[in-house]
Amino acid sequence: MKWYVKALVQNGMALLPEPVAQPLYYRLQRHLGELRRPRFDLRLKAALHTVELLRDHHDGIEGKRILEVGTGRTVDVPMALWLMGAAETVTVDITRLLRPELVGESYEHLHRNWRELRPRFVALADERLVDERFAALGRAVGGGVRPEELEDVLGVMNVVYLAPADATSLDLPDESFDVMTTFVVLQHLPPEPMRAILRAGRRLLQKSGAMVHTANTGDHFAHVDASLSPLHFLRWSEWQWDLIAGNRYMYQNRMRADDYYALFEACGLRVVHTREQTDERALRELRDGLPLHPDWQGRSPERDAVIRFEALLERDDARRS
Repeated sequence: MKWYVKALVQNGMALLPEPVAQPLYYRLQRHLGELRRPRFDLRLKAALHTVELLRDHHDGIEGKRILEVGTGRTVDVPMALWLMGAAETVTVDITRLLRPELVGESYEHLHRNWRELRPRFVALADERLVDERFAALGRAVGGGVRPEELEDVLGVMNVVYLAPADATSLDLPDESFDVMTTFVVLQHLPPEPMRAILRAGRRLLQKSGAMVHTANTGDHFAHVDASLSPLHFLRWSEWQWDLIAGNRYMYQNRMRADDYYALFEACGLRVVHTREQTDERALRELRDGLPLHPDWQGRSPERDAVIRFEALLERDDARRS
């Protein structure tokens, strides 16, 4: 698909009333878009990486209370975190998008690939706990998930779903979570709402806690149009990009990795560790003079070619127990 076709579809959808647009867009995704073959593997991999970071650079996940911002349409990450020992996950979304059928399909993916995935899970958690929880999950989800069963299935995994809910003003006690996490959510937030969510998360995070954020900072249109550079979107001015992708289905802030790190610090969070992916095509194109809007010129090619990062953060007043 050409990128501009997707842009036209998304901008058209954004003109429709929300009660009409959301179910219609979901059907389009299921038949023509990314939900034809959902990438459950990517979200499970993200959960494994989150636990690796917490194990290697903090104090693990077992028995921890988790806050996830940006649930989306399924609960792969909370499911995997629970299998590896999380006590509870409260997952929050501004729009109620969670789909029972996708929760069931997510489990089926896990079940089909368990022979390959189990060693990765038990390498990061107590083997007996993983096996017991996987068996319990199978009893709850093995036959699929009907809408009326969703709440009970989430209950098995100790997942609390809050949606619609504003992550900047959750009515929850200060310092009530051990971990806050997001997966490919931050790039879809304008800087000021992101700042508000991070500050709210800092309030909710214990002083001994940690955040793990994963962001995909490349042009998402390049996912459907292989002719595009991962940094194609840096050729546009802010107002041009807003015309192209300034809608609720595609908005990307275009921030580069270092811009995120600076924002984290400004919100009272210390960057403890990062794991980054540099795109070699993007780096080569930047060095060869990829046309950029003046707003994006004069920056480091090596840093701006980072198209994905995972970052573990602590409060700037962190106190390990």
